[in-house]
Order: sequence, then C-alpha cells, then structure tokens
Amino acid sequence: MAFSRNQINKIRFDDPVTFLTKAQRAYLDKSWAGYFATEIFPKIDESRYEVLYSANAGRYNTPINQMVSLLILKDLTNLSYVNLLNEVALDLRYKYALCCTDKVDSPAGASTLSNLRNRIRQYKNKTGIDLYQSTLSDIRPQLDELIAKYKFKPKKL
Repeated sequence: MAFSRNQINKIRFDDPVTFLTKAQRAYLDKSWAGYFATEIFPKIDESRYEVLYSANAGRYNTPINQMVSLLILKDLTNLSYVNLLNEVALDLRYKYALCCTDKVDSPAGASTLSNLRNRIRQYKNKTGIDLYQSTLSDIRPQLDELIAKYKFKPKKL
C-alpha cells in the first residue's frame, strides 16, 4: 500500500452539515467534535506514519489523520472498533470531528484500524519508536483540555 496525505475534498451538495440550522451548527462547533476538528485533527502529523507504507505504487492508504483520529476517539470513548465505527456512521459529531462529513460511511473499517495498530506495534518492536505515542505527545495539551472540558474518561491515552 502506498502512502498519500489526506486531500481536502470538495463538499458534497448533500453534506449534512449544510442543512443544520444556525443553532445546530453553533452547538456542533461548541461540542467536543468542534474542538477535536479544530484543535486536534489538524495537528496530526501524517508524514510521521509514512514509514509504515510502501514507496512502490499501489493502492493508497486511508487518510492517516482520519485513522489516527479514530484510534484517539476509540481510546477516549473506550468503545470497541465496531461500536466506534457504528457511532461514526450514525452520529454526525464523529464525522465532523474527523473532518469527513462528506463521506457517507466511516472513513475506515475495523480491520483497517486494527491493521494500522499492528503496523505501529511492529514498527515499535523493530525501531523502539512508538508513532502513536509520539502523536499523542504532540497533542497532549489539546487532549488534556478536551478530556477535562468535555468530561471524557479514557482508560488509557
């Protein structure tokens, strides 16, 4: 699988965010999802994960910032992969947090997330570098604020 950075897509004409009332949009922006979308998601360094992918041409990866964000949300909410992906499919706040309201389904499947976690673990075993923990260290102040402000109770992070 070849590495590519997340490309900003044009908004679909039927993007659900465009149909929100001003009050609903304000609520969404002030929710944990709005905070995540503006303070955490843009700070995820996708290039750090390039080492996990082939330099050869092939099918491109799911956007790293979305997959890592899903791992963070999984750890924040203590949900299983399946339950997290159900939330992403049904709850607009999750898609908003992941900056993917333009997608009909979740940006990644359970096996994709599990495979990423395994690649990160294998890379750590090989090099001693934990890419996920490095990402969490980069965004620690924002994560701590999110946890405190929105009362998340993660078991680990």
